[in-house]
Amino acid sequence: SSPRSAAPCPAAQPPPHRPVLSEGQASPASDWPVPRAPADSLEPLRYTPQLLQSVPQEMLRDYPAVYLLYREQHTLRPDGKEVTLVQQLLRLNNRLAVEELSEQQIEFLSATQTLLLHVARLHTAEGMQLDLLPHQAHLRDANTDFKVYDQSRQLVLSFPARTPGDVLELQYSIIDADPQAAGHMFDTYVFGHESTPVAQEELVLCLPADRTLRYALRGAVLDPAVERTPERTVYRWRLNNTLPVGEEPHMPPAAELLPCLAYSTFASWEEVAEFNRRVHEGLPGLTPELEALVEQEAPPHLPPLQRVQRLAAWVRDRVRYLSANHEPRGYSPHPPAKVCADGYGDCKDKSQLLLEILKHAQIPAALAYLNTDEQPQVCDDVPFPAANHVIVLVEAGGQPLWIDPTGSLGAWNMLAPSVCGRRAFVWDGQHIRLLTTPMLRAEENRVEQESELVIDAAGTGRWKMRRTYWGQEAWTARETMLAQSASQRRQALAAEFQSVYSQARLLEFKLEEPALSDPDQPLVLEAELEIAQMTEGDEGLLLQVANVLSQGLLAEDLSTPRRWPYLLDWPFEVRHRLSVVLPTAYVFQSLPESTEVPSQWGSSSLAVSAGPDPRRVELEWQLRLQATRVAPEDLPEFQTFAQQASELAVQFLFAAPSEDPADIPALVDAFSRNEADAATAHALAQLLISEERLEEAWQILSRAIAATPDDPALRELALRCAPSPQEALRVQRELAERWPEQGAYLLPLALALEEVEDMAAARQTLLRLAELPQPEWAVEAHYHLARHHLWTNELDKAAEELAAARNASPDAYRQHIDARLLEARLALHARRPHDALAVLQDAQPSDDEQKLELAFLLAQAHRHLGQTEPAWQQLKRYLYLSSDDHDALRLVEVAELALALGQRSAALHAARRALEAQPDLRLARWFLVRAYHALGRYEQAVLAVDQGLLLLNADAARAVLESA
Repeated sequence: SSPRSAAPCPAAQPPPHRPVLSEGQASPASDWPVPRAPADSLEPLRYTPQLLQSVPQEMLRDYPAVYLLYREQHTLRPDGKEVTLVQQLLRLNNRLAVEELSEQQIEFLSATQTLLLHVARLHTAEGMQLDLLPHQAHLRDANTDFKVYDQSRQLVLSFPARTPGDVLELQYSIIDADPQAAGHMFDTYVFGHESTPVAQEELVLCLPADRTLRYALRGAVLDPAVERTPERTVYRWRLNNTLPVGEEPHMPPAAELLPCLAYSTFASWEEVAEFNRRVHEGLPGLTPELEALVEQEAPPHLPPLQRVQRLAAWVRDRVRYLSANHEPRGYSPHPPAKVCADGYGDCKDKSQLLLEILKHAQIPAALAYLNTDEQPQVCDDVPFPAANHVIVLVEAGGQPLWIDPTGSLGAWNMLAPSVCGRRAFVWDGQHIRLLTTPMLRAEENRVEQESELVIDAAGTGRWKMRRTYWGQEAWTARETMLAQSASQRRQALAAEFQSVYSQARLLEFKLEEPALSDPDQPLVLEAELEIAQMTEGDEGLLLQVANVLSQGLLAEDLSTPRRWPYLLDWPFEVRHRLSVVLPTAYVFQSLPESTEVPSQWGSSSLAVSAGPDPRRVELEWQLRLQATRVAPEDLPEFQTFAQQASELAVQFLFAAPSEDPADIPALVDAFSRNEADAATAHALAQLLISEERLEEAWQILSRAIAATPDDPALRELALRCAPSPQEALRVQRELAERWPEQGAYLLPLALALEEVEDMAAARQTLLRLAELPQPEWAVEAHYHLARHHLWTNELDKAAEELAAARNASPDAYRQHIDARLLEARLALHARRPHDALAVLQDAQPSDDEQKLELAFLLAQAHRHLGQTEPAWQQLKRYLYLSSDDHDALRLVEVAELALALGQRSAALHAARRALEAQPDLRLARWFLVRAYHALGRYEQAVLAVDQGLLLLNADAARAVLESA
């Protein structure tokens, strides 16, 4: 009962003064709650400040406290009693230690142990020595949890420490007179401390000279110093400067990380077997009532394995776990009849009861003693009878069965993770065997889920699921759900889905109550959820699906460097099979590939299978981890695996409207059942339009628009199959009227009105467009208004509209190339070529038409400035880009500009192309004649005149003839 492992007590109220009491002025023993006596130590302890000089500075600086010295001396006396002397010097390094460690606790069993207090003294940082007074010592019952009751007592010593640097000196002895120990000394000693460094540590074992000590040290290379005298043998282990293990998430227990010494005076395991025989000697067997109960619960005609299952489940369910040691009984279990009558017992009580029941049923069984994973393993080379847990090993059906009857929420033959892979000594009543309990396997602790996700046309998903838990996963889920109300269970499942799908809503929840109460059955739950807005996209559907089972299983951040290995709770396996079904209008276009991510700890995989139905796909996730220990140097690799597994758990599926004409009948049928299904109507109309069945598409869309008038996509599609321009204009008007804030509908309406030459209505629509809050629409509106004024030759008003566009949003105007080109044309009309060049500077046209206009305007601007060469370069660029241009009037302008630049061949080429585009264009023939004339090809000029003479006026014809 070392104070090193005791939890700090709440701070006691300090006395009003700091009394000084020397050793010669010790208070009478009657004033103290426990006896006082001098220490019987092989090496007396005395504190001097010089001890600090040998302590590493990091222990004094980086930790709240440090053990300057900790010594345990265990003496086996000739009378068989063991005396444990503890001597410690604990320095408080900071204020936290002063607050939390000034209370020291000593725990002992009052029935078999006697506590002697030797020294309780405070060495202040100022050099004073303050011995504790009787009122600063309090004796009380030890704190126990609700499942363990014993006769432990606890002495609490309240040191009057106030200043960092104070040192607590404590020396006491515990005399153990347990008659069942049979004069032996055995234990497992763990060096160091979980949270406090130890500068000097010493373990001393003293035993009579005729006794032999067996020992084994794990985690350090440390040979003992042995002193032999005719009366006794002394073993001494010393260890210096041991740092604490500290605290890290999911780290191994401290007993595994710190040096550990097992020691015993038992010479062999056969001696331990004899010890067990003495402990169980005289223990009553089953009463006649219990024997009859065994016959009733497990009749002999049943197979052995079934009988074992029934009997193990009976003990598990009828006797709850509770350790109530109201009398000193050490290693002896209570009689089976008492355990059954009380309805409770600890591990050895329940295991002994099951053993007796199995013996009566003539089923071979034995008791298995082990230490759970928080304690050091049983050591093969050091035999002794102590262990902190007892289970049963049964031979039935030709296989060994390990049964832990204390697991109330697990299956009858299930071992908890803390009991798996543990070394055990198995006692069959005569002999002892050393065996290891089986390791947990991932497939034994698994969760499987079958899900179907049906997506409707609105993008809402209906998720039906059936989830089954096995093994430790069932135990954990059962324990959680039994502690919850029905509404809390619903909330927990809904929250699980909402962590992935924020719009998830739980509709139904069903838990199989018999399985919830029967630990031998897998735990099964069924649920149905609705998840809104599962899809994204206009042209297609982007659907996110996730393996909700594995979300968060490997999500812990392991980027921080660790000192110790990372431990997962237990091996596990998660399987999730999800079927995704699309609405009739859509088919899957892009599916993820089947993938497996292997690692040295396990694997994560995704299998994707698509059958003949293009609207259905199955995804099966599996996450399986068998190895649960990750070494610090492997953490980057494990984190990469965990990240890949997490990414694999979330997949995106892309679906698009069906383009297969063979789907038209199915879509017609689906639309007939629900004309408000806009997605189906849209997909069906698109297919009909692609098949040029425009009238049918128009009829479908008309019915769909009537059923869902607020879906603009249907009207947009109706524009493509309208039976007449009037119907198309009507649909365009409806779009602009229903969604007047949408510039994307107002602008097309204005352009459509221009087509039918309703310029007044077009202008009114553009004015509405200019009033929208988005400045880019104002720029667009003023540009088109400027075009209107240009057509009516109102150049000043056109310039005003362009200025309004520029003021609405300079950035948007700068990006509007058509507006800048129009501004440059107006500048050229006004004979301002410099302004035109400034407007066109750094313009980046995006289409061929804009590139042609830019080249022509630049050529004209340079011509007006008398810059012939730049003008010709831009004109050549225009001619290169305009090979497919059939705008006759623009080609005439090019011919005129080419003649002005003296490029006669280019003018001839442009004039010919203009006549090819429009043979009756008189201006084109005129510039053709002029080009021939400029080239000196007079006969061709005359011929061109003859061909088009009737198209020219008299004066023009006469001028041409005279020139020729």
